[in-house]
Amino acid sequence: MSAKNEEEDIVKGLELGAEDYITKPFGVKELLVRIDKILKRETKRKIIVVGDTKVDLDKTQVFVDDKLVNLTALEYKIIALLFANLNRTITREKLIEVIWDIDGNFVNDNTLTVSIKRIRQKIGADVIKTVKGIGYIVEI
Repeated sequence: MSAKNEEEDIVKGLELGAEDYITKPFGVKELLVRIDKILKRETKRKIIVVGDTKVDLDKTQVFVDDKLVNLTALEYKIIALLFANLNRTITREKLIEVIWDIDGNFVNDNTLTVSIKRIRQKIGADVIKTVKGIGYIVEI
């Protein structure tokens, strides 16, 4: 919301990450409709699809060829992080941070390797790629 109504100001605000831009004076009904549209946009289900693999982040489920894949909580945490960061390499260190035991117990580096292997067996080896010496990536 701004008193600045020049096109330059509006474009700059949107480029900096604003969801919307409204200039003064404005009507309350207009403001409420704009807010409602943004809220509806945010409540859409978050489903990420790569090839035949679909990860539903809202329902915490993974499907391959529309068949539910039975993953452990640990495996799901790993795949959710990788799918939420498509086309970005996630380091082994970051993955270990994410899967760290809730009670604060150290998770062995080998646990990650074994978990990735099991995920690949369940969803297909070609989805998660290894970035040698760094970590893993899921690419579109």
